[in-house]
Amino acid sequence: MNRRAFISRLATLAFGAVASADNDLYKGIGGPFVGSGFTFSSKGKESYKLQDLMPTDTPSSFGKKLNIHFCFDSGAGGFYRRNLVQIKERMNVFYAKHGLSVEFFEDEKLFKGFDNFGDFGVEILKDEKSFKERKYKLTGKRATLEEHAGASSPKQRVVIVRGDVFETVSFRQTPIKGIMAAACLNVHEIFHTAGLFHPDLFIYSPIEENVDGLRNVMLSFGADKYPIVTSDSAIGADVTPRQINQFFEYLTGRESKNYKALKECGFDLSLLVQRIADVNKLERRKLK
Repeated sequence: MNRRAFISRLATLAFGAVASADNDLYKGIGGPFVGSGFTFSSKGKESYKLQDLMPTDTPSSFGKKLNIHFCFDSGAGGFYRRNLVQIKERMNVFYAKHGLSVEFFEDEKLFKGFDNFGDFGVEILKDEKSFKERKYKLTGKRATLEEHAGASSPKQRVVIVRGDVFETVSFRQTPIKGIMAAACLNVHEIFHTAGLFHPDLFIYSPIEENVDGLRNVMLSFGADKYPIVTSDSAIGADVTPRQINQFFEYLTGRESKNYKALKECGFDLSLLVQRIADVNKLERRKLK
């Protein structure tokens, strides 16, 4: 190998190492670089086809009961704790609409993780600092700018929520808005643990962004995208039939196509989304 070829090869290896690092400059392993079609995603052995992950027919056998565990970290609470009963009630109505029953629990210690596919943990953390520390401890990754209110750890089936984001004048003046936003965020992040992704990640999304006049619950959850309060909606958002079938398919257990795809990706949602994009030839929106 001549000197020029050697230097070129060395630069290529170094470039790949930097890009796959946990670095906010490259948001998520496997993410595309702005202005290029290049990615570091390999397709893997599992199926990432939408027809497999999001079946048109409801799976014949899956767990129809969810156990959702809540835990308040030290110093966390305020608005969220005061309105927890109503938050749970609205989540219950949402899941019941889609054929799932829910039992809620309140635990005293932060969660290590859950073995049962129907069990999920929701941790309410005090502030941004505790949120970022917990995200890193659970996943080994730093919280991104998009994860300003909530995040998920698919491996442990644990969701984390910043309690302080609900301490706003708007929510204090109109509590129902904060209650619906909290319930919507919890559902959104629980779905993430099963591999559901943001429809607005793609230029031509295969998933409708509006469902019967409501925003899709899996749209990016920004400060300007809280659910719209309506009298006939529990959380101000909904999912498409294929999305709920994706969740049902995940609930079938360890042989679930969604679970195996998540596991092959190291439970990294960024890599999962990139492989789904690659296999289904979906064009991702450019990172801002």
